[in-house]
Amino acid sequence: SESIFTTSSLVFTDDRDFFFVTDSGLYKVGVNKNASLIIDEPVTEGLIYDAHSIYFISEKDSIKRYDLSTGILSEIVSGEKIVPRSLWGDYDYIYYTSEDGEQKLAK
Repeated sequence: SESIFTTSSLVFTDDRDFFFVTDSGLYKVGVNKNASLIIDEPVTEGLIYDAHSIYFISEKDSIKRYDLSTGILSEIVSGEKIVPRSLWGDYDYIYYTSEDGEQKLAK
């Protein structure tokens, strides 16, 4: 199915309240209107977003989700090796590829 998500290292948007900036090779995510930092940690590989959340692979081999409406950062996958840049999504689900090549559901 066609992905509705986009991947980028630098995004400024008018219709959404967030942007991504790189600083010394790290992804940082801020809120556009007041530029407050919401995720301040290395995002090693892969970063996708939809209208509700931002998903990324953290340096600790976990997949994290930042909920734009609640401001809550949660770990949705942990404890296994994740193939870099393997995050993708459709209207309902987020998928990733594990080290053994298997595609798995992240949420």
